[in-house]
Amino acid sequence: MIIRVKSLEDLELYKDQLVDLYIKCFAEAPWHETHKPKETWEWFCKMISSERNVAFVYLDESQSAIAAMFCFPAKDFAIIGNHTPSEIDKDGVLYFSEVFVRKECRKVGIALKLHEETVFIAKESGFSHIIVTTRYDSSMFPILEKLGYSFITEIDVADTKRPVLIKQI
Repeated sequence: MIIRVKSLEDLELYKDQLVDLYIKCFAEAPWHETHKPKETWEWFCKMISSERNVAFVYLDESQSAIAAMFCFPAKDFAIIGNHTPSEIDKDGVLYFSEVFVRKECRKVGIALKLHEETVFIAKESGFSHIIVTTRYDSSMFPILEKLGYSFITEIDVADTKRPVLIKQI
């Protein structure tokens, strides 16, 4: 079941589960990132604080969080917003910031379902484009290309070149 998270109060219902899931997912290859619970929660709060955020939690039958997606206006995050092509209105670009799925629940279409919901809400909210960054060696990179995202540039994040992709919705 997909739950739309619209506020900090909504997010707090899943706080511990999401923080734990995020830390575990991004500790895996290819990311190998280390995150602290407090900093992870603060990042979630920042992402959800935008009036125009689009965020979802995916729950299994037992109501446990097994996936989540966080998006917010790209102009609110300079490292991404500054890469929006000049011919595109920056107010119309949604940054697809985080998506993470419990390891044993991957490759069954959960991230794609979250993406579909995001596109639907983004269009309703007046966004015209979605911008995303990932890693070249991430399983998401070829999926994003198949979904019609186009490469626009690269950015350096933690000494790693990462592609920035955009899609008109």
